[in-house]
Amino acid sequence: MLLTGKDSEGNILTIPLDFERGAGKIAQALVPTVDEPICVYYFPGGWQYGYPTFHVIIEYGDMEQSDYKFLSLEEMCKLFGVSEETIMSKRSILVDQTIIKDNPNDGDLGRTVRDKFNK
Repeated sequence: MLLTGKDSEGNILTIPLDFERGAGKIAQALVPTVDEPICVYYFPGGWQYGYPTFHVIIEYGDMEQSDYKFLSLEEMCKLFGVSEETIMSKRSILVDQTIIKDNPNDGDLGRTVRDKFNK
């Protein structure tokens, strides 16, 4: 990615911005018991206001549409009609082919998954 801008003399500057894969955050989901929306994905926001914040993606099936919201924990509870415990208590980890390949022994794989989950 290239960032482009002008300096105080009007010269155009282009600065390369390199990316690499980060540790990432795994999205959790609220699954509605009705037809629409089909799913609500959320993961913790990076900004700290003294209370939990979330990036929320709401997927609708009929029109293949999605909406994005940035919400506090309280706003999520009100909007989706769920408790704080429902949003905060569930935690997921991703076990991909690399983890399985690196731990061919079932006991080692189980230990690795437990260690990742308990962090």
